Amino acid sequence: MSINTRHLGITYEDLSGVQRDTLYALADVESDQQFGRAVWGHLTERREEDLSEFKFYTQLDGLVDAGLVEKDEFAIDGRTHRLELTDAAMDLLADRLEFTARSCGHEVVTRYGQMRTDGGR
Repeated sequence: MSINTRHLGITYEDLSGVQRDTLYALADVESDQQFGRAVWGHLTERREEDLSEFKFYTQLDGLVDAGLVEKDEFAIDGRTHRLELTDAAMDLLADRLEFTARSCGHEVVTRYGQMRTDGGR
């Protein structure tokens, strides 16, 4: 079942497992650790299967091309990229959370104690 196709024409199901895990990892790491190597390290610590650095960066580039991750040059060395989830990525993850919760008979409550009533919009 497709969750929502309004995110730049991309559904959660369109993403590979590595791409999904990357979005969650990027949402989970502290803002001062939102760099490619730090996110890759975060993923490799939590995944049961090996994830090569090459595969990670290939999948990350797909997320950037899809408009789900912004990759900016970081000023220290001109090579290290700061990564940030776009609003579309945050909406995609929130929609998935809401879908999963509903499927299990639960309701999603925001960190402010309010239920999402906008249907993910």
